[in-house]
Amino acid sequence: MEQFRIGNDIKVTWPIITNGEAVELAGRDLTLYLIDRYGGKKRMEFSRAGNAIVFTYLGTEQKLTGIYQLTLIENNGNVGMATIDKIQAFQLIPRDPSDTEKVLEEATVTTGYLQVGVQGMSAYEIAVRHGYQGTEAEWISQYMNAEERASVVIRETSEGEAARQQAEHDRQDAEAARQQAERDREGIEQQRQNTFESNERERQGQFDEGQQQRQETFETD
Repeated sequence: MEQFRIGNDIKVTWPIITNGEAVELAGRDLTLYLIDRYGGKKRMEFSRAGNAIVFTYLGTEQKLTGIYQLTLIENNGNVGMATIDKIQAFQLIPRDPSDTEKVLEEATVTTGYLQVGVQGMSAYEIAVRHGYQGTEAEWISQYMNAEERASVVIRETSEGEAARQQAEHDRQDAEAARQQAERDREGIEQQRQNTFESNERERQGQFDEGQQQRQETFETD
């Protein structure tokens, strides 16, 4: 970035690139802003030379040092408004106290190659460029139909996934119910086994007690 002493007139030449190409600027509704380090904007008068913007920033208008930016806008405030390019242009530095002579300095600003905001070809124009022969209405209809088909596919896919998730949820519920039934069966079986063993012990006790009584009766006789 070029540096200039504040207070000197600066002639700026700024080549502009539109959609990656150097395009004539004649006939286009363009507005140029010079922006200081605090964001203050100054609308600049300029001339055009092919694809270049040319203007002079007078030393008498220079109030602040620092980096200055340029922004070029097409159709400013109207339909089709777009930023054509923007760039950090130059830096103003303090004057040397011993330098009392004012001179005209010249700056050629490197092109910014800004892509964002640049008006390019539409999807239909690109399709025509690559061989499409239908009308714009037909193109839009095809696009809308394709978008609708894509929406249907997405919806069906979403519904299928929801059904799959519901089926998996139902399977998990069924598995949980099966496991609970198995635990209940094991509990009932354990309870039955405990009852059987308790009854068996009671029967054995009664049998032993009967045997003991018969033995005692036999001994008494």
